[in-house]
Amino acid sequence: MKWQDTAFILSRRAFGEKNHLIHVLSASHGRASGFVKYSNSRAHKSLLQIGNYVDVEWMARLPEHLGHFICKPIRAHASFIMQAGYLPLIALSVSAEILENILPENEPVPEIFADFKILVENLNSDAWLAHYCRWEVNLLAHLGFGLDLQQCAVTAGHDNLCYISPKSGRAVSDAGAKGYEDKLLPFPKLYRSDHPHPLKISTDDAKESLAVSGYFLNKWVLNPFKKELPSNRVKLCQ
Repeated sequence: MKWQDTAFILSRRAFGEKNHLIHVLSASHGRASGFVKYSNSRAHKSLLQIGNYVDVEWMARLPEHLGHFICKPIRAHASFIMQAGYLPLIALSVSAEILENILPENEPVPEIFADFKILVENLNSDAWLAHYCRWEVNLLAHLGFGLDLQQCAVTAGHDNLCYISPKSGRAVSDAGAKGYEDKLLPFPKLYRSDHPHPLKISTDDAKESLAVSGYFLNKWVLNPFKKELPSNRVKLCQ
């Protein structure tokens, strides 16, 4: 059994004395795992950094076996993101860990792959935080848990949407929320279609967005499998 693809490195762990076990997100095969032989050299460790874009060949006797990878570099995103700073590097680590935790193995997820590619390619830009915030919201949608933010769940109106229901993920207007404000989530400015600078956001805007997307990622995606968001995610808005 053998296949070839392009992929992003999601994680790397020691596997015996000379090998590493890696998880990747591939374009056509989804999340896949396997070991890389004799990968203790400096060149191999550099190649297998989280976020690097590589050409992979996966081989095993049977599809259900743990296979091994041969990896060749395409783009060393990790080094560019490292130069951008500590926080973009955390965003890379957090996003990779989330995908490793939630995606089934060997199932193609082309939309999630495409969105992760956009995120990784923009983590060394000034707009990295906005890209990350939008990535979490898009991830919810790709997983079938998209937020309904176009009209009020109570009045069906489209104006003055100020809250989000923590039960349904639907928007609630100021009028529809009366008497229940303290039980609802605030509607982040970043989610508004009329946001003046969608790629230039304040720390407060990011905190609002991450609070909402994090709430639903935990509730709908991670908690059912007794998992949680990565602990270092809280550092993104510091």
